[in-house]
Amino acid sequence: MQQRATPYGSILRASDGTYWYTCGSWRLASAADGIPSILAYAPEGRGFPHREGQKKLQLGGVTLLKISNQPLDAYTQVYLPTVSRVMVGPRFGRLVFLWEDAVVEVRDPRAFTRRFVDAVCPEGPLAAELLGLLGVEVEDAGVWGSSLMFDEPVRRHETDLVIYGRELSAKAYERFTGGAVPSEALELDPRLGLCTVFRYKGAPIDLFFDPNEREGHWLDRAAIRVVARLGDQCIRIADSSDGLFYPASYTCEGGKRLISFRPAHARRFFAPGARLRFDSLSLVEIVPLGGGAEEAYAVLDYETAEFL
Repeated sequence: MQQRATPYGSILRASDGTYWYTCGSWRLASAADGIPSILAYAPEGRGFPHREGQKKLQLGGVTLLKISNQPLDAYTQVYLPTVSRVMVGPRFGRLVFLWEDAVVEVRDPRAFTRRFVDAVCPEGPLAAELLGLLGVEVEDAGVWGSSLMFDEPVRRHETDLVIYGRELSAKAYERFTGGAVPSEALELDPRLGLCTVFRYKGAPIDLFFDPNEREGHWLDRAAIRVVARLGDQCIRIADSSDGLFYPASYTCEGGKRLISFRPAHARRFFAPGARLRFDSLSLVEIVPLGGGAEEAYAVLDYETAEFL
C-alpha cells in the first residue's frame, strides 16, 4: 500500500470513531505501517470516561472528549489502552503510531487554509497578513487543531498554523525572530516567545513548522529503541538548527544528540548556549535508514528541564 501523505497537523479519523493529530509524514522502521500521531478526541461513553474539567466538542451529533491535553498519566493509562487495537509499534511520551489500515479519513490542513482565510474574520485575514510578513504564501501553510475538525470554517479560541517546507520554515522563523513582524502588533510571552500562543493584532495564533513530505524528516525509516533511563543530567546546547521541527533534535556539547518527543520543545525551544539540568533522561539508540547507530538523550515522559 502506498504511504499516505500526513503532513504535521493533519487530522485522522479512525475506524473506532477517534480523531488523531498527526506529527508528520515520517515513519519508523519498527512501525512502518503506523502514522506518528497523538490521540486528540474520542467519543464520550464508548469506553472513554469523562474527567472533571475535560473539554468537549460537538461534532455531527456526537460528543467528543478532548484527550490530547489530559495529564500524561490519564492519557497513557486510561485512554491509550482503549485504542490499543488501532495502534502499532512503540510509544514515546504522548506520541504513538496509528495503524494506517484503521484510518478512514485524512484531513489535510493545507486544503483548509484558503477557506479559513476567506470565511473567518478577523482571524483569517490576520493569519494571511502574518504569513505574508513571514514570506509565506497561504497555500504553503495549513490551519489545523480543532478548527480542522469542522467541515466548514468556524472561529475557535485560537488559530493553529503550520508552515510547510524545510527552507521556507527556516526563513519564516528567521523573519519572525528578526523583526519582520512589527513589535507593536505582537503580544509575546517574554520567556517562551514563539514557543507558545502569541497574539498578532489581538488574534491568538499558535505557529508550528514541518518539512514537507517531499523533503523528508531526518528520523524517517530509522529504528529507535530506549536502552536506559538516566538520572540527573546537566547538558549545554551547542546547536538548535534541527530543533525547529517535531520531534525536535538538538546537538549538545560533545556531539551527543538530544531528541524531544514533547511538542512544546520544538520551534527551537532550547537556544544555543543554554545550560539545562534534567531530573532524568532516557538514553535511546537510533539507527538511520542508511545505517550507523548512535546513542542520544531523549525526552519522553516526565523529564523536567531546568534552565541553569
